[in-house]
Amino acid sequence: MFTLCTITAVYWDFTRQHGQAATDFVLDGVSLTSHRGRPLVIAFGSWSCPEFVASLPALLELYNVFSAQVSFLLVYIRERSPELHPLKDKGLQHRNHSFKEFKKKYRIPFPVVADTPEDTVANAYLATPNRLVILDQNGTIVHFHTFMGIQYAKRMDTSLAEAPKILRLLLQIKEKE
Repeated sequence: MFTLCTITAVYWDFTRQHGQAATDFVLDGVSLTSHRGRPLVIAFGSWSCPEFVASLPALLELYNVFSAQVSFLLVYIRERSPELHPLKDKGLQHRNHSFKEFKKKYRIPFPVVADTPEDTVANAYLATPNRLVILDQNGTIVHFHTFMGIQYAKRMDTSLAEAPKILRLLLQIKEKE
């Protein structure tokens, strides 16, 4: 059975093609344009998404391998299931506290920024429940993957497995320029 969110995600993925400019945003003083000149990996997720938390070791390994040449950013989006949140987060009023605790607990070495109370960035990227986006050094989308539904964990593993190949290719292209 398809929900409106799933149908919207599928439509959005087909209309938001690779090769298009990423939607710019500014959160906590961090913007996409401030990362121009280097490829950028953007992960969207929250503490109360067990699948996202389970994917963190792979994301951190990607960072460890590529951080000298690639920028990383995690956009902390609204809680998927506030009742699962260890701080009993009830939503937007605790988001700023939640993302700081999340960064500290999981020792995230790259910037983590909280989305706006209106979920502006999550809505722009339809990052619910989660998404992984890779931009080239000019801010163009080269990898755009949604993680939804029963096959979530498998799709996330596939997306993170594809990321090193994509980043190596981007870095080769950059070296030739």
